[in-house]
Amino acid sequence: MTTDQQQLVTDNIRLATVFAKEYRYSCLEWEDLLSLEYMGLIKAATHPQLPSYHFQTLAKLCVRSEITHAIDKAVRLYRREPLRLDAPLGEDDFCLRDVIPCDNDPFILDLENQDLYASMRLCVAALSFNEKTALKMRFGLDKDERFKNKEIAKVLSCRPGQIGRIVKRGCAKLRASLSDPPSSSSSL
Repeated sequence: MTTDQQQLVTDNIRLATVFAKEYRYSCLEWEDLLSLEYMGLIKAATHPQLPSYHFQTLAKLCVRSEITHAIDKAVRLYRREPLRLDAPLGEDDFCLRDVIPCDNDPFILDLENQDLYASMRLCVAALSFNEKTALKMRFGLDKDERFKNKEIAKVLSCRPGQIGRIVKRGCAKLRASLSDPPSSSSSL
């Protein structure tokens, strides 16, 4: 490196520090960023196309290039093989599968369903007779069997066109009351 190139590097260290500050929250330490900025300045000063570029523009490109390459390299070092759920944890026979809660755990799902069913029963009890009957028949709340509007209308002694409105009104009341369930309890 010639003395002119060395002078370019020393004169523009503050400029390179400004570029390096953009990466201060990356995975690299500040001292590493400073050394990379210095390497980028040297690379810019010794670049064969320097006369055709403004030095500060070329320095910015070279410093950013050095830093991004170092970040990519550091990230690649941290990547590892995926963790296996049946990998043992320590000397015990425990594995990750035993420790991590599972969304499909039948015991937890059963508890959640029981809680939801209890809140639903309380909320349905607060509905009018027509709304309660229409919702139970339409969605099969008492039994697994679901009925059509025509069949529900026969039971409620109304027109099939009214069932949609009754169900919609009942669902709106349920939505409102599920956020704040009533305190009285009764069965479906």
